[in-house]
Amino acid sequence: MSDAATSQCAFGLGADAVQVGTAFLLADEAQTKTGHKTTLQSSKASDTRLTNVFSGGVARGITTPFIEALGIHPAAPPFPHAAFVTDPIKNRAEQLGNNDFSAMWAGQNACLAVPGSAKQIIRHLLPTVV
Repeated sequence: MSDAATSQCAFGLGADAVQVGTAFLLADEAQTKTGHKTTLQSSKASDTRLTNVFSGGVARGITTPFIEALGIHPAAPPFPHAAFVTDPIKNRAEQLGNNDFSAMWAGQNACLAVPGSAKQIIRHLLPTVV
């Protein structure tokens, strides 16, 4: 969930709770890397896909050339071993200011996330509840 309309829709359909993750990546309190925050606030945030190449487990992230090339790869080592393979590449690229090899985790509605304090984000997500 990244916006009030989506969470209200879920509650309207009978949900007792919603899971929020991506919305808090832009929280003032979050330690999200600058490149990840910048990408979350760009048009690229609407393009996400599943991958297993960073952790060995399947997770959704903003599409990068690395994720686009490998996606869900059958030869990806299982958790936590995949990180031992990809971290050196990702870390070096990030040192050079290149996020093409970064794991920028995000849900399908990442483009709807807004920056602010965690308290402001909760109020944005659930305006009729809090």
